[in-house]
Amino acid sequence: MSDQSYSCRCDHFRALLCPRVCTGPKRSVRRHVESSWCAYAHRATDGSEARSGAPTKMEWTTAPGTGPGAELIGDDLRGWRILELGCGAGHNTAHLADRHAARAVGIDACAHQIRRARSRYTPQLSTAVFRCSDALTALRVPGPDYDAICSVFGAVGLIDPDHLLPLIVRRLRPGGVLAFSVPHPFRPGHRPSPDGSPVPDTLIVPGPLHLPVSRWELDANRWADLLTRVGTQSVRIMEFGVPGRPPAARATLLLRAIKASE
Repeated sequence: MSDQSYSCRCDHFRALLCPRVCTGPKRSVRRHVESSWCAYAHRATDGSEARSGAPTKMEWTTAPGTGPGAELIGDDLRGWRILELGCGAGHNTAHLADRHAARAVGIDACAHQIRRARSRYTPQLSTAVFRCSDALTALRVPGPDYDAICSVFGAVGLIDPDHLLPLIVRRLRPGGVLAFSVPHPFRPGHRPSPDGSPVPDTLIVPGPLHLPVSRWELDANRWADLLTRVGTQSVRIMEFGVPGRPPAARATLLLRAIKASE
């Protein structure tokens, strides 16, 4: 899928944030990330452009260097087909391809992020592919099953899990791995949604500006129940804070599950 088939939803912030807004013919999609995320992508930088090569570790948490790496997915990922939903600038997808010889595909709904990923990694990594698409559309495209699907503060949690999780599990092979991290629902100033509906949150864009987003803020037990209901097993739940802060200041909720054998 080419950048030209999907463009950033930056209309609401075009004049303010996106002087070089993603261009190309727009097409309608049933679901897409909000324009706030595309606005963020045009302004945010993680300093990675100064580094060379793919990252040496896959990051799942808000504090780089803490938590597991790619071993959370599996011990030997050589040849595995792995899909990352919401790859951003492509760092984790590139790590999986470069350091673990996986056939890694990263998708993101913001064309600006995909251009960043391709410019940075495509020339050096033939097994890392970056595509511009929303998660629901990408999962509905026919193709071979994936060995693993992951999301690191990506599509999982930003799209209705009642729609997203069944599609993810359908695209996994039996025994395939789903692993994802989301902001912890009990992080300071937040609480899980009592009825499982999306709740408003704020995305801080360098400037700074505070832009509205919506999240499915579910506690660990609700996520585990959803995962079991869509056909996964061996659900593992992990929680991480931020080094130097009190243990109660939880920041990341990380889950891993395996698709049940058929």
